[in-house]
Amino acid sequence: MDPELLERLAVLDAEGLRALFEAANEYHAKHSRGPGAAARCVCGMGGGGSKACRGLGILRDLFRYADFDSTEWRERFEFVQRVLS
Repeated sequence: MDPELLERLAVLDAEGLRALFEAANEYHAKHSRGPGAAARCVCGMGGGGSKACRGLGILRDLFRYADFDSTEWRERFEFVQRVLS
């Protein structure tokens, strides 16, 4: 594939991932009901988290702690896969 096209697709993918955090931040600002357990939410807001932020945190952690040999990680991955199917 053309290297320029691959680079452009990578830029678009990065923008899409950042947009998830921005959207979660907006949702959090509108729907969060005060502080929660987190010192800093996954979306960048202060404490606590909204439903959108919790979902984004699950996806972030799935990749952050990827351990293909771990039964627990595999079960979590399969759970997310079922939910998103």
